[in-house]
Amino acid sequence: FNNKDQPYMLKQYKFYYSELILGCCFCIVLLFVYWLYSHALTASIQFDDQANLNGLTTIHGFSTAIDFIFKGIAGPLGRPVALSTFAIQYYAWPDYPEMFLNWNILIHLLNGSLVFWLALVLSKTHPSLQTTKTLVALITGSIFLLLPILASSSLFIIQRMTTLSATFVFSGILFYSKTRERSLSNPNNHLLKLSLITVLFTTLAAFTKENGALLPVFILILEATIFSSKAYSCNHQQWQRWKTIFLFIPLITIIAFVIYKTHYSEETILQRGYTSLDRIAAQGFILWQYLLNAFITSPSKLGPFHDTLWNLNTKTLALGWFLFSSILLINILAIYYRKKNRLLSFAILWFFGGHILESSSIALEFYFEHRNYIPLFGPVLSLISYLFSLKKQKKTIHIAIASYILLISTITYQTTTLWGQKLLAAKIWSLENPDSVRATLHLAKQLEES
Repeated sequence: FNNKDQPYMLKQYKFYYSELILGCCFCIVLLFVYWLYSHALTASIQFDDQANLNGLTTIHGFSTAIDFIFKGIAGPLGRPVALSTFAIQYYAWPDYPEMFLNWNILIHLLNGSLVFWLALVLSKTHPSLQTTKTLVALITGSIFLLLPILASSSLFIIQRMTTLSATFVFSGILFYSKTRERSLSNPNNHLLKLSLITVLFTTLAAFTKENGALLPVFILILEATIFSSKAYSCNHQQWQRWKTIFLFIPLITIIAFVIYKTHYSEETILQRGYTSLDRIAAQGFILWQYLLNAFITSPSKLGPFHDTLWNLNTKTLALGWFLFSSILLINILAIYYRKKNRLLSFAILWFFGGHILESSSIALEFYFEHRNYIPLFGPVLSLISYLFSLKKQKKTIHIAIASYILLISTITYQTTTLWGQKLLAAKIWSLENPDSVRATLHLAKQLEES
């Protein structure tokens, strides 16, 4: 190289060296998160764990394992992909729950790594983040791994269904994003690859847990917001036809399914204790509460027991409908202004889009923390990307982010430590949820076993 090349080579060396350092930092974050979660390896088996996994005791060979895998009762699709991972560990049930929990924690670390990689890929599309994209990815992945509200997704043994489905969703979006990035130079040969990626990972995610069927919706949100500045350069009609078949039709199908599910039978109403309209109104409160508890929370607000019926009188129903209507309006505005405010629109549409199935009219229980596992990726990435795109007060922003990471690390440590102390956790959960029948029964069980 001549002398003119030296400044450029030095600049490239410094760039790759800084990326290597940040990559090593993320490896340290993974070890730290595993240490935090390891305090919960002594956690107890929960109510849904027993209902779905007691069939593991019947496994004595290949045929009985197949029966267990394909006769799941957790959802309409049976969730055989998730159940196959439990079947591999049949020998540990129910005496060694820590073995199941350890797998769950490792899946969470894998998802954090996928989030780190996906944030790195998506940050490249933001002009002002070209020099800080690795740092944005590092912080996004770290916060995702450390958010206290996501702890129960791994510490509930059966919610491996949620986290493993998220693995396929994040993997699908990552493969889609990378393939789309390469296709900008040679677009016509990539539609088949995009089709295969969308179909394959949606199928795997949905047969792990049904809300994995939202993968095409997440891809559509990406196309409408983050990727809107990089239009797909193949034949316009061909591209629009592809989006209609693989993205819009799945979205319309899901919306139609949700509308269809607004009709509750009398048996369902008696069993659940609420109508479909009551549930939608309650979600007006709950969706906002999810956001609040996700970023500003305490260990006392978290836990497995949220089964008490919400106070749905005439006044609260009216307020709930107002809040739910505000969510619809915010999403409409996000769609309308998606090209002017890409990061904000992405955060809004991703979060609320991720709740279309479990936080709408379908007759499920009102509140579960694990429903935020995928939806929170959008707000976290958008917030961190926005903060790093600001030109002023960088030191203040860095200090604020570091302080926040320290705060949520402390809360997550308190949460996982509590889960690991079976009797203490049962007492606190019962005190925090005095009307919860499940919390009371769980406390009685722990007192009997102690």
